[in-house]
Amino acid sequence: MTKPIVISDNTPSFFLALSYLVNDRVKFQLFQNRDVESWRQKLNLKELAQNYSNIIVAHPQENFVNFLNEQYPIRTEKLAGALIEIKLQ
Repeated sequence: MTKPIVISDNTPSFFLALSYLVNDRVKFQLFQNRDVESWRQKLNLKELAQNYSNIIVAHPQENFVNFLNEQYPIRTEKLAGALIEIKLQ
């Protein structure tokens, strides 16, 4: 992955604790859990797909994955554990 972004609705402190292990090329976009209105306002997968080589969803709650599937024509690929790569169709 040359320029990945990780999006998640998981606890920000979880990612802050792991950030020192991640390559500097990896960017994060974190959302508050169950804040669907915030997701609608701040999440633009088309823009992310233009600016990043890979879009990874980390540790998503089921309602976040459902939101993504309802808003965008995407396909998902499970990478490892709770990591999912999404691609716009």
